[in-house]
Amino acid sequence: MTEKIPQAVTPEPAQFAVLLKHISLLGGLDASQVQKLCSLLQQVEYLDGEQIFRRGDQPSHIYIVQSGRVRIDFGRPDHPLSDIHFDAGECFGETSVIGIQPFGRCHCRG
Repeated sequence: MTEKIPQAVTPEPAQFAVLLKHISLLGGLDASQVQKLCSLLQQVEYLDGEQIFRRGDQPSHIYIVQSGRVRIDFGRPDHPLSDIHFDAGECFGETSVIGIQPFGRCHCRG
């Protein structure tokens, strides 16, 4: 898999704050924390069906879906998180970054 190169992006903090209110992990940030977080964001665009990461990849990012849809597939139908979808305004990857749940396979869905 070819690694995507993130583009530097600094979203409008007011617009980003609205998005964060719907993400429980990040929803309690104050204005200065939102500003700091905005300065750290990187934007990556994926094509429909393109794999974002694979099982076994080292978790290092929390992903916020800006548009489109993402499907997580753990490759086991009995896995409780297999075949979950994330739509615009939702995030994923936080449980892997903080060590709660290993990554599955992740595919972009337009």
